[in-house]
Amino acid sequence: MQSAKVRLALVALVLFLWIGYLVYLALPSTTSREVLSRAQFLESTLDVIAKLEAKDDLPSPQVQVLEVHWPPSAKDLAGQKINVGNLTGQCKGWHGPGDYILPLVRDGDRYLVAPIPRSPGYDGSRIPRIYQATPQNRRQLADIPKPQP
Repeated sequence: MQSAKVRLALVALVLFLWIGYLVYLALPSTTSREVLSRAQFLESTLDVIAKLEAKDDLPSPQVQVLEVHWPPSAKDLAGQKINVGNLTGQCKGWHGPGDYILPLVRDGDRYLVAPIPRSPGYDGSRIPRIYQATPQNRRQLADIPKPQP
């Protein structure tokens, strides 16, 4: 009878620890890691890190390119201002003014944030997404394979 009580207490302790671990994982501070969409970056033709300013609590369409990640032939865009057409009100990921990673496609004389394409398991809404330029996101961007020029 004593060993049954010990086993019950041990199982209850393991169950309590497991539920505590699940609560820990569900807390916002532990799950705030952003994951870059590889499919979106494979579809983009220009990947930049840009400074975004606010205009009426939305990102301004004029962005300052701080760094060109890909392609290497577009390095001359660094330091210039470009117009991103669908940035205002049409993109997810805006958290206020700051540095963002933008996967772009060219559309005439302006650029557009590339939408997330359909892929197996995700038929998504094709809403474009921008990403804060955190050290973790920059590492993820460096790990996304792009074709060599």
